[in-house]
Amino acid sequence: MEKPRLSRRRFLLGSGAVLGVAAGPRAARAQARRGHIIAGLSERMLTLDPANHYSISSTSVLRHVYDPLLDVTNDDKFVPALAESWKPVNNTTWRFTLRKGVRFHDGTPFTADSVLFTLKRVRDNTKLIKSFVYQDLEDVRKDDDYTVT
Repeated sequence: MEKPRLSRRRFLLGSGAVLGVAAGPRAARAQARRGHIIAGLSERMLTLDPANHYSISSTSVLRHVYDPLLDVTNDDKFVPALAESWKPVNNTTWRFTLRKGVRFHDGTPFTADSVLFTLKRVRDNTKLIKSFVYQDLEDVRKDDDYTVT
């Protein structure tokens, strides 16, 4: 009597069905205490300071922690983020109108002062890795609580 033969196709179909049933409809969950962030990374994060790294892993995590003024789409178009609009004043000057009602994690409101602090901090602290990117930033000024030039 001939032994039953299992084709590779039947084996793969059967294995997939068994694995699918074993996995079930449960969602994967990270085991973390409240207030903790868990991220799977290919390398160790060295800092949580977005102005002081050139790490792809850090960028991928920090992108979920900090918001930019403008975002860039996959087709290279600028879209609103913390700035709801922006317009050129002249060839070297831009005016940003900020979103209202945004708050930091501690409840502090996001205002023009937040933008001034952030941009000047990176520009003026040459020990930060990304400081050189902001060296050509001649001036940043607050026009009102929700407008920065």
